[in-house]
Amino acid sequence: MVAIGEGYVKLFAGVSKWLVPKRKRHQLQNLPEPQSDSNKVRVELLDPNSGRPLNSWTFSKTDTITIGRSPERDVEIADPYVSRHHASLVCRDGAWHLTSLGRNGVMVANQLVTEHAAGIELVFRLGAHGPTIKFSLAPEVEDIGATYHFTDTASADVDDSHFSLDEEQVEREVQEVVDSEYFQKLQELANKMRNQRKRD
Repeated sequence: MVAIGEGYVKLFAGVSKWLVPKRKRHQLQNLPEPQSDSNKVRVELLDPNSGRPLNSWTFSKTDTITIGRSPERDVEIADPYVSRHHASLVCRDGAWHLTSLGRNGVMVANQLVTEHAAGIELVFRLGAHGPTIKFSLAPEVEDIGATYHFTDTASADVDDSHFSLDEEQVEREVQEVVDSEYFQKLQELANKMRNQRKRD
């Protein structure tokens, strides 16, 4: 095998040996579906310029969240544009809804609304010049994903057709690289550099 420097071509030719060993195969281990708490929600006060949260409140196992300037509200926002009891978020039949209760109203997409479906996420403003609020479902998702591990083919009956590697094709492609004019010039340059180091 032709070698350059520290043996880059040899590394190319060996890719089939270390990438997918003959005696090994990938087995995909399916993990449980994510479990979430659909009753857990988050309300955030957003920075009007960056959109980043300035404050946040998380609620679990509740069907009503009140928003306003009064300390008695679930989400207390000390802002002159916010009414003492400005808005509420209510869960009905498993779906959250935003309701306007203050004199300055509630804006969704720059439109004044009396009531609006919150869905899984909703950004709204308390009045035309008031603070921006973000509502979102905040499920607690368990660690999910897929884990790859190796097992001997003798002890596992797994369909690995999606993970197979044509070693002959790899060898052919490596040989094409070795035989290319660009590679030959690269080899000559590497040899010149080696000889120059020896002379130095």
